[in-house]
Amino acid sequence: MTLKRLRLKTCQLPQGEKLNLDDFKLVDFTVQIEHKTCFRVWDRAGAAAMALEEIWGDLNIDQATPAEQTYHGKAVKITSGIRVSHITLVKSKTVDSNSIEKIQKTVDAWREIYELDVIKRLSARIKYVKYFPSIGDANLALHNLGMVRRPESKVFDISTKSEKNSSDLNIKFEDETSFAFLKLRTETINIESEEIPEFDIDGMKKSLHRLALDFDRGIVGEVDLKKIRAGDWIKGFLHLLRRDLPKVFSHE
Repeated sequence: MTLKRLRLKTCQLPQGEKLNLDDFKLVDFTVQIEHKTCFRVWDRAGAAAMALEEIWGDLNIDQATPAEQTYHGKAVKITSGIRVSHITLVKSKTVDSNSIEKIQKTVDAWREIYELDVIKRLSARIKYVKYFPSIGDANLALHNLGMVRRPESKVFDISTKSEKNSSDLNIKFEDETSFAFLKLRTETINIESEEIPEFDIDGMKKSLHRLALDFDRGIVGEVDLKKIRAGDWIKGFLHLLRRDLPKVFSHE
């Protein structure tokens, strides 16, 4: 057992600078479909599993029940369910064309095997993080985007420099056919491991301070999978995020 030293690039967002996704690290990316109860998931699980393994390579079964089967591979987690199915990319630096093609093939496999021509919802959620030397720096970066006024003195008799401070900003856009949820929050992640004298491993305590960005967008109603290609929709999802993020989080 070996504990690797954590080396994380930290930085500070100067006041007036627009939020740039290139400064953030991708955590995970999930594509989800929701549909009416599909009992074919019960008796076609084996066919679906073989199709998924052909797309993603070796998969391990985490859970298999009549209502839901979950798998994980080298950089992916997949759930096939009677009402909700989703694919999550993990340990990826970017959502590249190869990953998008695999997601497209997965949605196509679900549509064909489970006979899901029409679904109730197609959505995707992406999470990014950016690390800072302290939680104060992370809070300052969020406040400098101009969406929240940063107090210069005590607030409610609490210092603005307290290491326990955090910020959580949620914005929702929605109409009859689509939605977009955008969240920015600051957080401290505490990591602790025990000492293992037998293997000469020292204990470790470390705190990571970061700004997290969470974007969830989807279309609802009757979604015809024969007319909407999931891969093209994902490309549009990523394009819209980069195009419109500066419109929401900027300080001018």
